[in-house]
Amino acid sequence: MAHEVEPHSCERTPEAIRTALQRRPDWLRGFEQDWLSAAADFDRSALPGR
Repeated sequence: MAHEVEPHSCERTPEAIRTALQRRPDWLRGFEQDWLSAAADFDRSALPGR
């Protein structure tokens, strides 16, 4: 399988990841869908201090 993006080519900060995803709108849409799906299932009551 050919890689379109070098896995070590960008920083691992939220800003750098979003910038990299914005270069590929199809990847950004997929990422946002996965993020929203995971957030919907997140149990805040499981966090310490809650």
